[in-house]
Amino acid sequence: MAKRRLDAGLENLEYADVYYFDILANRSLSNYIAEELGVHHESPQVIVVNGGGTTYDESHLDIQVEDLVEHQEFIQK
Repeated sequence: MAKRRLDAGLENLEYADVYYFDILANRSLSNYIAEELGVHHESPQVIVVNGGGTTYDESHLDIQVEDLVEHQEFIQK
């Protein structure tokens, strides 16, 4: 459900590279990302990395495309 909501609104994100990955097939990468970025791993989850750090981290029903669109004003271009 979260991926469907994101897919429907991604065209509204001007300054973002979006990556999806299967955490079950890439668990070690998922653990590494969580450790390096200092986030608690959840699935589904959106993590925005900007300027070398995490600037947005939401999961499940808290993932809102509208929040990401508003958040993009903070993304370094």
